[in-house]
Amino acid sequence: MQVISHRGYKAKFPENTLLGFENAYKAGADAIETDVQVTKDGVMVINHDASTGRLYNKDLTIVDSTLEELKKLRTINGDQQILTLEELLHWLLEHRDTKLLLDVKPLLPKIAMVKIYTMMLRVSEDVSFWHEHVMWGLWSVDWVEYGVETGVLKHFDVVAITLSLDVARKFVDFFKELEDDNYNLLSISVHFVSTWTEQFRFEILPILKRERIQLFVWTVNNIIDVKYLNQYSVDPQMIGIVTDDPQEAKEVLVPAFKPLPTTEKKSDFVAFKAPKWTTKDGFRFHSYLIIYQFVTALLFSSWFRKEFVPGYSIASLMFMFLRSIHFI
Repeated sequence: MQVISHRGYKAKFPENTLLGFENAYKAGADAIETDVQVTKDGVMVINHDASTGRLYNKDLTIVDSTLEELKKLRTINGDQQILTLEELLHWLLEHRDTKLLLDVKPLLPKIAMVKIYTMMLRVSEDVSFWHEHVMWGLWSVDWVEYGVETGVLKHFDVVAITLSLDVARKFVDFFKELEDDNYNLLSISVHFVSTWTEQFRFEILPILKRERIQLFVWTVNNIIDVKYLNQYSVDPQMIGIVTDDPQEAKEVLVPAFKPLPTTEKKSDFVAFKAPKWTTKDGFRFHSYLIIYQFVTALLFSSWFRKEFVPGYSIASLMFMFLRSIHFI
């Protein structure tokens, strides 16, 4: 089982900072997930949110701020500056036995993919290094289409990140129809609660096994969520967990992953024992499942992202709530 450290080392260090990346590397993370934003002056920086207020000592909207303005900020917990993509890529060159999973949010302009690729070549012209050490995390098939049209994704591994299993299926279908070995769908990266659904068990999991596509699950911090995955008979080399604490994952979560033996029986693809409502784990399980189904039902609604007051939409309030209950 691969361990992919979430936003640097989110559990113990300011997320998406050099300090977090250094410690995720020391903890033995197989890969480190991170997020890209674009500044007012067109510089690629490393931050999950579109603004800085949650992590830094001043709330700035990144797209409306220059790099000079952003570099003056310091993390609330610690004294870390915001990283540029260029700085992170130089760091990766010096840490060659890990990889980056670049989460490229769909709210960015697609030209950001070209800018990211151009920055890689500016840091090092050894394109094979980037092919081996950078995975593109994309949320929508049209971004893959753009990456194919421009050639940016050629010889890179693509990770399809999604809350929706319908979108996961679209990624698989696109790459099958593409029929071009220069482009590779390495993994489907899904929310851990989605793996509890019938759609995952009956539709998605058999496809992943048949097509030899890896499964990444986010964000896994609890041993019970690893034990649920045990029921799916997934080859340990074909699964990864995105986790906030890579050291604990290596010491506790990975040893807990003991998948059932794989057989050809159909029942092994769908067997799943859910905990009872009356237990603590059961209440969490069934509550999260209801929330997941509600969120995915709303996800593609036209009004979901419309602001009903300046700065706030149903989506933004929903994700604030989900973050507060550790759902995302």
